Amino acid sequence: MKNLTIKKCDDYDAWDEFIYQSPQHNFFSRSDFFRFSNVKHSLFFLMKNSEPLIGFPVFVDKKNTPTNIPFSYYQGLSLSSKFEQLKYYRKYSWLRYCYENILDFLFERFGGFYLDLHPTIKDIRFLEWFFENNKKVKFNNKVKYTAIININEFNSIEKIRSNYRKDRVQDLKYAESQNFKIVEECKVNDFIKLFEETYEKNNEKVSDDVLSTIEYFFKDLKNHLNIISIKYKDRVIGSQLFFCDKYSAHAIAQVTDLNFMDKGVSSYLTDKLIKIIFKKKIKYLDFNGCNSPNRADFKHSFGAEPVLFFRVTSVKV
Repeated sequence: MKNLTIKKCDDYDAWDEFIYQSPQHNFFSRSDFFRFSNVKHSLFFLMKNSEPLIGFPVFVDKKNTPTNIPFSYYQGLSLSSKFEQLKYYRKYSWLRYCYENILDFLFERFGGFYLDLHPTIKDIRFLEWFFENNKKVKFNNKVKYTAIININEFNSIEKIRSNYRKDRVQDLKYAESQNFKIVEECKVNDFIKLFEETYEKNNEKVSDDVLSTIEYFFKDLKNHLNIISIKYKDRVIGSQLFFCDKYSAHAIAQVTDLNFMDKGVSSYLTDKLIKIIFKKKIKYLDFNGCNSPNRADFKHSFGAEPVLFFRVTSVKV
């Protein structure tokens, strides 16, 4: 394939316009999400002549190693909508050469890559063939799952709730009897306190990168961050953070006071989230990950279906 070049993009408006038109459009790939983050980033387009075909961001840590921003998903490759217009044999040929150019570039410039691919990208043979031809490259291909509710399939919130598991319905009845108050706010310190308590319960410590990202959400992304909180006697006992884009709502983090774990708070929060997304007429609610048994069980108990995506990382040996 001729006339392919890689060009750095320093124009956030041009980047966001490309992302908006891409089938892989998502909030995490928009500059609104990452431009003020502490994680260093660079943006690139693979061009055919003067037309961008694929956009890909590169995030690096303090050691200049490719990484991702905590809580983010699908910051991999975003394809031009032009690919959808091609017959498959031509699309295949284009993608083959595009992947080769991008991967060669990432190894030459950054010594590796971190690609969190959107669920619409299901064919990763091009990556596998690249690794087969480059034996000195160490790679990790993780098959990941998220849980998604297709809100468009339902004409009422009652229809969505009819897919809830019985214990979730019981949770809601109990929570509604407790005089909990729903608010659309939460102080960052209150959220972090509950977040750290959850980790401590599992004998884990929250990393500084995760804490700084939460603070970043509340401070720099406050115009994009959506919050649902439950209060009991003027005290926050549970909170849900989420972002929205033109296709999906992304439930990035939920916390619950450990003293209220058996009071239906988590189920109550999730039901309120679903209701809000339904009212907003957003097509999908993406729970952004369901890769541990208990988390998967909870998310699927609201009728969310499993959706596969790939996270491929690699470095030179």
